[in-house]
Amino acid sequence: MTGAVGITVGITGIVATYKTGKQGRQHAEALARQKNEHDAALAKEQRDQQRRSEAYIELLVMAERVGQWVSMVRPMLDTDPPRPTPPLPELLEQARSNALISAYASSAVKERYGAWREAVLKAIRAVEEIEFALSRPRSDLDHVKPWRELDLTHRAAERETREALAGQIASELGGSATALASRTPVT
Repeated sequence: MTGAVGITVGITGIVATYKTGKQGRQHAEALARQKNEHDAALAKEQRDQQRRSEAYIELLVMAERVGQWVSMVRPMLDTDPPRPTPPLPELLEQARSNALISAYASSAVKERYGAWREAVLKAIRAVEEIEFALSRPRSDLDHVKPWRELDLTHRAAERETREALAGQIASELGGSATALASRTPVT
């Protein structure tokens, strides 16, 4: 009997060792799989954050250029000869910024971007009214009203909405808006 008990204990030990080893291998494989999935998710998150950061920086650069245009276009009092006005960003550049915002921006940034664009469009309309009035100097058009609106309303609204947009972007990216705007966007 002792021999049969020894064989039984031996076989039981072998089976237990095999099962323990198999469970250990399965556990190690599961841990490795989880680590790979975690690493892949982390890499994707980092790529997404990098894309968002680059899109935001590109938007901030364009917004600053537009802000310079709004602040310098059609001053009520000008120098002689008139100081040069920086051009608005090209339509292709504006379209690219719109596409990047659509693809990568948070809803809060999209909301502030929409408010900023509306302020810019109002400033552009005021400039168009000024130019129209200047092209008809003897007409009964109010030549002062569009300048007054541009200077007293639209310039400030553009600046405030641009600063709100930059502040939201800075809070999402974890930096100051000034530091973010100084980075070079990737094209």
